[in-house]
Amino acid sequence: MTPKLRTLITGVVVVVLGVFIVLAYLKERREPPIIPDPPRAVVVTDTVPPDTITSLTASLPRFLELGSATCKPCKAMEPVIKEIRQEYSGKLSVEFYDVWQDPLPGQQYRIRVIPTQIFLTSAGKEFARHEGYLPKEEIVAILDRMNIPK
Repeated sequence: MTPKLRTLITGVVVVVLGVFIVLAYLKERREPPIIPDPPRAVVVTDTVPPDTITSLTASLPRFLELGSATCKPCKAMEPVIKEIRQEYSGKLSVEFYDVWQDPLPGQQYRIRVIPTQIFLTSAGKEFARHEGYLPKEEIVAILDRMNIPK
């Protein structure tokens, strides 16, 4: 192989490698795709205005369900929440927050996944927290530990 041919081949290899490096760099710099917000749904659980609900339940312990009307584990929690709301009526404030519709409660309570259940004492202090589906029996056990009668 002649020195001229070796120089030519080395030059071509350097140029080709340079092109690959530049393309890889440009590929990394591309803007990430825009992902649309998840679908939002409004869940109406009571026809009483929110201010009235807050004033009626201000002194009660609270059971918060932070989730979404469209996530499967959250949907599985719906009948459980309904039963707890009925069985502990007047003794426990049962509240559902759709964090895809209104992300503020999720930020306020620093949730990581949905659904998240938070149990608050009547003084507003967190007593217990659970992430994911929570069976009714386990909710009742937590409420028993909080000394909340049915």
